[in-house]
Amino acid sequence: MVELRNSEKENRCFIIATGSSIKYQDLTILKDEIVISVNGLYMHKDINIINPKYHALPNVFSDHKEINEENKYVQWLNDMNINLPSSTIMIMSTKDKSYIEKYQLFKNRKIFFKDYTRYCETDDIFDIDINQMPNIWSISEGVIQVALFLGFKEIFLLGFDHDWFNGAFVHFNGTEYLKFNNENIKQEIVNIHGMDSEFQMMRHAKIFNKYKKLYALKENIYNANYNQNSYVDTFPKVNYEKLFNDNYEIELSDSKRNFVKIKSQFMATHLTNIFFHYYEKMAFSMLYNKNFNMLQDLEGCNYVIYGHGTIGKTIYKLIEDKILAFVDQTSNLISKDIKKGEVYSPENLINMPYNKVIITVFGREDNIINYLVDDLNININKLITLYSGT
Repeated sequence: MVELRNSEKENRCFIIATGSSIKYQDLTILKDEIVISVNGLYMHKDINIINPKYHALPNVFSDHKEINEENKYVQWLNDMNINLPSSTIMIMSTKDKSYIEKYQLFKNRKIFFKDYTRYCETDDIFDIDINQMPNIWSISEGVIQVALFLGFKEIFLLGFDHDWFNGAFVHFNGTEYLKFNNENIKQEIVNIHGMDSEFQMMRHAKIFNKYKKLYALKENIYNANYNQNSYVDTFPKVNYEKLFNDNYEIELSDSKRNFVKIKSQFMATHLTNIFFHYYEKMAFSMLYNKNFNMLQDLEGCNYVIYGHGTIGKTIYKLIEDKILAFVDQTSNLISKDIKKGEVYSPENLINMPYNKVIITVFGREDNIINYLVDDLNININKLITLYSGT
């Protein structure tokens, strides 16, 4: 994904979510704009005129497996592939990569993968790394983070209604949006999964907290929703139609001048958050100290690090002389010419004269082991996890 960072810095973009408000906006005037669509927007009657350059999805299978059967997501994604313009690039989670390969989804379409890391509402955000984005409650956060990573000079939001505490699944095309879901999904989401109004309000408070931090990075995100009284007050509000005037920058300046930035209500002094941060840091410290000697005592060389995040890079610096290369699901690089420190696709392990693979991604070790053993036929005895050292 490195080639995507700031690749759109000369351009502006419109992110279209699936809220009911887009029914009242003429989206066909976006035909010459760069559009990022999400989720079920592919069902929109004007999708081929809108012609999104990118289409972003959350973690589809792994994070939603308790809500719908796996085959329903496969049907949904196949329908998406049929109806999206052939040039649209998919932005998907690394957690879904094995499912995409298993079901041969989006075979003739370009896909870029993103990954998430743990995030707490009291954490600061200084930059967006597509390989370890702050974790999300909604694809709305995820797609804004992608747009910031791409470097767009201006980001305009449509269909970001965030009104699910009035009832879940409020979309632009009504019940049609849910045709690949369980028949009683609206009732199940509350009665079985506990996602009632209180849950939705709590979730939205955390989303809006994230929005404030994302806006602070470049102050280039604008709310272009149809509803002038939109709940989303974390970005300057602009008039959608005026964005297509030659002097639209005046609209942006006016909206910024009238915008009041309010500090987040999540305080870092909250005792629960202090304890959580303390516990997390202690846990990482214990894991690091426990494995320090083990890493130093590794015999020979040609070890491969799985995971190109902060922990993987730290271990690389610690025992660089013993490391052959990295593998990470965000990379598509396949080559028999192995260069030290380069990041390759895990599928390239077949081309690597490695001793063992050190898994450095906390919290996903079991999934990664299953992927390496079941899908890539890696000998489990060649895998090292930091929590066990074996």
